[in-house]
Amino acid sequence: MTIGWNAGLDDGWRQYDSTANNCIFYNSLLRNDNPYDDDELDDLYEYLRGLYVLPNTVLSEYFNRCERLISKMNELGVNTDANWNDIDKNMVSKIRTNIKERNTVNLVDDIKVCLFELELKYGVEE
Repeated sequence: MTIGWNAGLDDGWRQYDSTANNCIFYNSLLRNDNPYDDDELDDLYEYLRGLYVLPNTVLSEYFNRCERLISKMNELGVNTDANWNDIDKNMVSKIRTNIKERNTVNLVDDIKVCLFELELKYGVEE
């Protein structure tokens, strides 16, 4: 299952697909220990479809950073359901709650902070 993103209203269209290899939202929702929140994927998807107004550089940065992060997690052996459950509870769920409540003024910055903290935790280098 993938979440498709269209981006780049001002700098050309590009399709992004969220997968287990490149998206913290995908992993935290589908790999946490709450099988009853998978329907939140629909809410998340509905909101994220509206992000086509973001420049390609913002979405490209997100997917590239997530891909490096998840690759490093694989390398360290910590790309596990239990770990994603922890990431969801302690980091990503706050962002998802803000999305659900349409409190998205600082969404891009919140996601960047979350990625920075995870990159720091797992030693991801640029």
